[in-house]
Amino acid sequence: MILLTSILSIVTFVIALKVLGVIKAGADVLHVSRTALSVMRDSKLGEEQREIEVQQAAVRLLVLFLSISVRSILVLAASFLPIWVMSTLGATTVNDVVLFLSRWDVISVSTVALLLAYLGWITLRAKG
Repeated sequence: MILLTSILSIVTFVIALKVLGVIKAGADVLHVSRTALSVMRDSKLGEEQREIEVQQAAVRLLVLFLSISVRSILVLAASFLPIWVMSTLGATTVNDVVLFLSRWDVISVSTVALLLAYLGWITLRAKG
């Protein structure tokens, strides 16, 4: 039951990342950063206009930081839900699952499996 609970937790983690928009928020950080950098390099803008736009970008980045932080906490809470449910049902213990998920071989295999799944999804999406 430890393996099943671990798989459910990892799948929940991945789904929560997508549903809660953590990946999109990370992409937004990159976009805001690139835009701010291009504003700083734009010689056509006056110093005052540059300052205003860079400050707006800084505020936007702070908001995104807080948003990603809250979303990440929710993702972690969601991924703990299957562990808690299985523990409550008496199928396994939280400690056993956390110890299993903390092993280097489990981390390596799950990372490779998720990477391959992601690459397969991108490939199918590009063809379709």
